[in-house]
Amino acid sequence: MIPICSYEGEFMFTEERHKKIITLLEANKRMTTKELANILNVSIDSIRRDFITLENRGLLQRTHGGAILKQQSLIYPPPPNDRYSNIDNETYSIAKSAVQFIKEKETIFISGSSVHYAMTDYLPNHIQYTVVTNSSVIAEKIKSMDNIHLILIGGTVKESGNMTDTIALNMIQLFHFDICFITCGGFNGDVLSTTSTDVALFNQNIIKNSTRKIALVPHSKMNRTLFSKIANVESIDIIITDSKAKQKDLSMITTNLELIIAK
Repeated sequence: MIPICSYEGEFMFTEERHKKIITLLEANKRMTTKELANILNVSIDSIRRDFITLENRGLLQRTHGGAILKQQSLIYPPPPNDRYSNIDNETYSIAKSAVQFIKEKETIFISGSSVHYAMTDYLPNHIQYTVVTNSSVIAEKIKSMDNIHLILIGGTVKESGNMTDTIALNMIQLFHFDICFITCGGFNGDVLSTTSTDVALFNQNIIKNSTRKIALVPHSKMNRTLFSKIANVESIDIIITDSKAKQKDLSMITTNLELIIAK
């Protein structure tokens, strides 16, 4: 078990406490209600309410006297060296469908996910447009395309090559995008979500500064709810998924938006 220390639980925001519960479960596999109440300095009833909320989100499973982490909640991006080397056909189909929306003289935003990397293989080379990215990997791959005006968002570079810190967030405020291509770690029909709070906040600002919002959601991300909310589905104009998406997952999307099944 990881070392136990006490937090100022009564003064902690609920979402912050939820995140600490998940972090402790990730480290210890199982925690009792009493252990968490002592560590977080809150009542046992508060922890029980937290368990109910987190279980409803699909992040943990309540047990007798405690909780265990649901395997589904461990959906983190693959290591950087794996992210771009094992891209499947479904991801490429989404990428190919996505680039068809890029028009002459537009400004688009793409990040550094595997589907964004796949998009770089299909980016139009016969028209002039601007690409803004927060991924050094993406920038490196497309910098030699003469028809693209490339802008790389700065900031602290993660191991993945992405930048989503305060510096990157401030730079985003300088731009308006005709189209943003947003990805997520989970989509439950109502909400796009991710495991990282800074990535969620970064994407929220991308969406706010974009005219047209296109979400790229592989079937493997469907029917999942992760820790940090990116956006409600009402904020999205188009969702592109792949042919392996299950009908029951697609039927959860009740908002009037354009849904594209990439072949």
